[in-house]
Amino acid sequence: MLSWVKTAEGRKRYHLTGDSAKQFLFAVDALGHYEGDTTPVVYWAGDLDGDGKGDLLLAIPDDNCGYDERLYLSSGTGEGSLLRKAAHTSGREPACGC
Repeated sequence: MLSWVKTAEGRKRYHLTGDSAKQFLFAVDALGHYEGDTTPVVYWAGDLDGDGKGDLLLAIPDDNCGYDERLYLSSGTGEGSLLRKAAHTSGREPACGC
């Protein structure tokens, strides 16, 4: 299960909870640059790497011409970890509606 808590600084810390483990994944600002929603969008969840455990493909919305997409895989994780970040692409689109 993917869940979050709000920090004293106003950020959201996202965690993944599994059978007997809880793992921090990432933190984002509670609101975007123009006060837009920053709630991650899960594009896909399933067993991509074929190890019998869940994997995630998600994106973090950005209301300021940005993108942030992440792939988390369960294979190759360390002791006590549920997922590892296998791929991450982020950046800005030039002149998107400005």
